Amino acid sequence: MVAPMLMHALKAAATGAALAIYYTPLQTARKIRRDQNVGALSPLPFACIVANCSVWVLYGIIGRDWVPMVASNAVGVASGAYCLGVFIRFAKPPAKTFATQLRLLVAGFAVFVALQARLAAWRGAPKKVHHSSPYPLDVDGETRDALGLLGVGACVVMFASPLSTLATVWRTRSTASLVPAVTVASAACSVLWALYGLLEGDAYVWGPNVAGVLCSAAQGLLFLLFGCPKVAPAEDLV
Repeated sequence: MVAPMLMHALKAAATGAALAIYYTPLQTARKIRRDQNVGALSPLPFACIVANCSVWVLYGIIGRDWVPMVASNAVGVASGAYCLGVFIRFAKPPAKTFATQLRLLVAGFAVFVALQARLAAWRGAPKKVHHSSPYPLDVDGETRDALGLLGVGACVVMFASPLSTLATVWRTRSTASLVPAVTVASAACSVLWALYGLLEGDAYVWGPNVAGVLCSAAQGLLFLLFGCPKVAPAEDLV
């Protein structure tokens, strides 16, 4: 049995780590606004953040997990949606068209999932399905399980997105495309959420975050092999 104070501290730490991760895209959006150009950036990561966090917000609502689940992922939805909007504003065709289509697709996906789970979200459901559930056939528990599986899939997609970058780093023997601070923040976030999921006995939470830890470890290994990228001049960071 975990002491309540320790659990509260873990929830606060997991929330803070997630908010730090979702702050990173805002820095990218700031650079886009400053340059008024998206460069070679892709809108796909922003769309993935919105889709992923939308699922986990609903998952948290059904399980009445307001902090850290709902709180942190609601911020993620807002962050991803804002960055996607900034991308669309400053992108030129065909990137602008692609980003607009992604926004419509993600919005439709979020609405569809919310409608499918509306009853479960309203009534709530236990994390573990019991035969004594007061709901007929435990539909609400099954809905939560389905959302958990969907969330795991969304997380896997997000964690797989850097794989092409890792391949490029290995091929070029340069970590210029990686950001050490982001890697450290991602590792910390994954560790905290994996620990939270383990203590809560929720495999849908700890499972994908263990994968996130491994992904961050792979990036850390590349920094050890090829060194950290050179720090940009201060004027370039403003």
